[in-house]
Amino acid sequence: MGAIANMRPDLFNCILAEVPAVDVLNNLFDSSIDNSAVHYGLYGDPNIKEYYDYIKSYSPYENVKEQEYPKMLLTTG
Repeated sequence: MGAIANMRPDLFNCILAEVPAVDVLNNLFDSSIDNSAVHYGLYGDPNIKEYYDYIKSYSPYENVKEQEYPKMLLTTG
């Protein structure tokens, strides 16, 4: 939902994001997080430039910008 909020905030009046994955790149690079390498199959290996660039293009944390966002309720785990 974080990527959608950045890319197309006009599609939603509100977003309920329960434990959203918003810092994808840093989590993939952090080997102390259990299963970070397991997610390479889902997202791609960020150590490979092609995958890094693609992940960065939609990763919510890297794409926050000044714009109108829908109302959001974000919860943590």
